[in-house]
Order: sequence, then structure tokens, then C-alpha cells
Amino acid sequence: MRNYLSTRFYIIITAISNALSGCMLSATINLPDDHPTIKSGSVLTLNQSLRIGADTAMLYFQDGQPASYFSLDQYRPYCRLEMFGQTDTLRILEPGDFTVIKVNTIIEDVRLKPAKLASMSINIIPESREEIYATVLYLRSAIQPGVELLSCQRWEDASGFPRHLNIRQIRNTLGEIFTLTIVTPK
Repeated sequence: MRNYLSTRFYIIITAISNALSGCMLSATINLPDDHPTIKSGSVLTLNQSLRIGADTAMLYFQDGQPASYFSLDQYRPYCRLEMFGQTDTLRILEPGDFTVIKVNTIIEDVRLKPAKLASMSINIIPESREEIYATVLYLRSAIQPGVELLSCQRWEDASGFPRHLNIRQIRNTLGEIFTLTIVTPK
């Protein structure tokens, strides 16, 4: 009995030690569309020209189509392409590649956002448990340096099992407008 207990104790201590030191054995499954992580070095390719109106620095996309902010269903995935600053002239983004230089995942309380009402910024959902789950890709292009980032997000119920968008959801949101190519670690 003593030998059984010491063996069992040894196994438990070894498992705890391995877990704390990061030496636990694990299997890796390559599921690029379902994996939520996009790494620096990945490439976002614009497949068609996009027009950015005067006095704006953002374009929105939902269900593979351009959308206005006021037409978005924020409980479904959508993406926002942001430029560095507004101008008073129309800008055209030409097809090309943007390298992902940094990726952030953000969780933001919906109650901190202003309501979408004309001329008003009020909190109309004080008891809300929704949070915005966003994946932000910071972009760089030597040819089109005015593009800053792409943020893909949706509102999630914090009391359920909220998650950031996975790669398949981001690709579906962007549709044929963009192609997202994920870099694989070497």
C-alpha cells in the first residue's frame, strides 16, 4: 500500500511540475479556418478597388458586401477597414497586398459605446451584458500607406460563451472583396 501511495504521489507531483514548467505533451491540429489566431506576417489582399468617401476614414463590410455603419447588424460578424485620418477628397484603394504587422484581440463593454441615434449619444441598454469581441489586424503597405487596420468583430453575450471571430468567419465577412492568407509558423 505504501508503494502504491508513493507512486501515485510521484505521478501527481510530476504532472503538476510539467504543467507549471510548460513541458506537458500536447497534440497540434492544423485547422486554419477554425483557429482564431492570425499571426504577424499574414497577408490581406484587396481584390477590387474600393472608394472611400470624403470626410470619412472607415469602410464597413458584412456578409461579403460593403455596408454602412447604420445598416450593420452588430450581433453578426462585420469588419471595419480604417485609414490614417480623414480627407476632404474621395480616395480610391487599388487592389494589392497589405501585410499584417500586429494583431490584437480586444473585449470592450457595449455600455461604453454611444447609441446609434441621430444627434444623440446616450446609453439605452444599461443592463446589457453584451461585449464587443474584436480582432484587430494592423496593416502595412509600401504602395498604399494610408491604410491603418482591419477590425473584425461582433457583439457577444457575456453570460454565454463569447468568442472572437475565427478565420472562417472573418473570411466569410470579407467575401470576395479581400483574401486573407495566414502565415504558418516555421
